[in-house]
Amino acid sequence: MLLKSNTINKFLRIFCVFLCMKFSSFETVGQQNICLTIKNNPSKNSFGVYAKTNFTQSKFRFSSAQISIVLPTIASNDKLTIHNVSNGNWVEKSKASSPEVDCKRDYIGLWLVDGKYDFIANEETLLFEFSLNKKVLIDEVRLFENKEDPKASELGMKSIDFSNLLIDEDGNHLYKFNYFDSNNSKKNYIDTAQDVELVLNPTIVKNNFNIFLKGVEENDEVSLLVVTERGTTIINTITTNKNIIARVFRVPDDIPSQNLIVRVKVKKTLISKRLVLARE
Repeated sequence: MLLKSNTINKFLRIFCVFLCMKFSSFETVGQQNICLTIKNNPSKNSFGVYAKTNFTQSKFRFSSAQISIVLPTIASNDKLTIHNVSNGNWVEKSKASSPEVDCKRDYIGLWLVDGKYDFIANEETLLFEFSLNKKVLIDEVRLFENKEDPKASELGMKSIDFSNLLIDEDGNHLYKFNYFDSNNSKKNYIDTAQDVELVLNPTIVKNNFNIFLKGVEENDEVSLLVVTERGTTIINTITTNKNIIARVFRVPDDIPSQNLIVRVKVKKTLISKRLVLARE
């Protein structure tokens, strides 16, 4: 009887582990997420922001939602003209115009005041449209990139977090990433292509460091910005990759130990990396 009891207990433990693994996998596979894209309507000089979900649900509500737009400075002197659709009410809430960290662009945060949407899995749903008073190139209007664009602490961003944010009524963060509209002849926001790589040597410095760009030709134009985490600009220049490779960069002696942000733009690709400044 004791042997039989031990066998049953062992079987029950194995069965419980199996159930836990099974339900855990269901939770991972079933996690809801939303991706965003932006499309241009040339005839109206307007742009639409679309959501693509991996789930189907009618009358879906967000508890909190922010989508941020990046525009050339010349295009956003006034507030955006927003055209709401699908029972959504989006409003312009925050703006950083020509911040020192990126003086050629404006960052605009739009918040959802109220609204509900009918989502169908793997299909695009128009969230809202907006129009501009001035003509701009398609690829100059894009969505904010959470991992690549300036953070709230960077110079000129007014301590505003422009990160895209989509939270459901249960508190789950659903925003995943931005994607390109394959039907557009041009990409409509900065490409974070994998064939361009930023390498810092060393990554922990006292004074001097080097910058290398993989996948970039010697004569390609490179915009380089190095700032402290407190927003002090150390380097801000436009040069060629050849000059970048040949140069030894130096951090001024009066800058205390902290993280530095190295940002380069080349071939419409924007890349940022952190450099640790370690001084005694």
